[in-house]
Amino acid sequence: MSLLLNPPSQMPIHTEISTLVPLPTLALKKRRILILSSLTGWGHKRVAEALAAAFQDHEDDSCEFVVHIENVLEKSNVVNQGLSGLYNWFLRYAQPWMFLYYHFINLFHLSHQPLLLEPMTPYAKRLYAEHQPDLLISVHPMMQYFGGILQRIHAKTHDSPLPLFTVVSDPCYGFWNDWVRANVTHYFTATAGATQQLKDYGVKTSDISELGLPTMPNAKIWTYTEKQVMRRAVWGDRASRLTLFFNAGWAGGGTIERLFKAFLTSDVASDINIVFQAGTNKPLQKRVKALVDQQPNASVLLATAEDDMLNLYALADAIVTKPGAATVFESLHHGVPLLIDQQERLMPQEKGTAEWLLAQGAGSSIAHAGALIQTIQHWLSVPTERHAMSLEAKRLSRQTSAEALCASMLRCVPMR
Repeated sequence: MSLLLNPPSQMPIHTEISTLVPLPTLALKKRRILILSSLTGWGHKRVAEALAAAFQDHEDDSCEFVVHIENVLEKSNVVNQGLSGLYNWFLRYAQPWMFLYYHFINLFHLSHQPLLLEPMTPYAKRLYAEHQPDLLISVHPMMQYFGGILQRIHAKTHDSPLPLFTVVSDPCYGFWNDWVRANVTHYFTATAGATQQLKDYGVKTSDISELGLPTMPNAKIWTYTEKQVMRRAVWGDRASRLTLFFNAGWAGGGTIERLFKAFLTSDVASDINIVFQAGTNKPLQKRVKALVDQQPNASVLLATAEDDMLNLYALADAIVTKPGAATVFESLHHGVPLLIDQQERLMPQEKGTAEWLLAQGAGSSIAHAGALIQTIQHWLSVPTERHAMSLEAKRLSRQTSAEALCASMLRCVPMR
């Protein structure tokens, strides 16, 4: 069964967001905001979109915001575009190598290498001239240096500095040292672990605010009744059964396919509903469909990157996933406990996130397919255990983090 879910009625988010509200009788004050990001994984993209939407929610009759999200690695030059492509290739086909990639980046400080990054200056000049930003926001560890190029361009024609705020989209301890540079005005972190990591890298406590990881502001929180209506539309008379969501991420890779294949052929699979999200990986979509076609008694919804994630969370009672930042915090936002795929070594920043979730009681570790099958069997016989984990997930959610981040940043930015 495959179904494209309709997204909830809310403001559409695109790579570029510009909102102008003409008021002929009133001179509007304007703030131009440039968010620096990349399409390496899902997390940076989702955080950038959440911030853009939150800034637009701050608009009123006296102030307008023009917000632009720039995917710098993909647009700056062919070398950086290649680095982005290599990262996503690792995510899809060779996730165990990501551990080595992490240490390579930390050892050689790619975002500190002038020979690699100074060729970005002509592109930075064009970007600055087009958007004339009052505020820079980085949501990616390679963007601090690029923000510095934009700040130097700004300083040639302005007396006041151009603020650069860094939203650390790796939520827990163990992330890249390239997040840290002296030109950053202020850092925003998601957890105490991320705050401690910045301190260990030498950032002063006064330069850090711990406000949570941004998720889409005003995101729909589904009531039990609303969830059941959606589930009946998808599952029919199976709507009341436990629903397990397998998430292969933006790149659609890793070992989730292995878990899904083993689980689908187990005895417990026919007792529950299953959602499989294959991301942008078309071959994976075809392979999973072929597996599902061989199991006529299974109840499976196949989803892609085009399906609205908020609706998929509404269908889910738990999510099987690697601990990527956006997936983790969106799951917490919707009270969906996490079954963390640890069949292979996690990247250090993901390892820290997994440890945090396990310590807080909002997730369980899945080291192999047998552990997943046993967990679901246990939940079916003792449903209160999953309910308790769901409550812990909800407790960890910071539903106002995007709004709080925007408000904090705006207090530091002068009006034009």
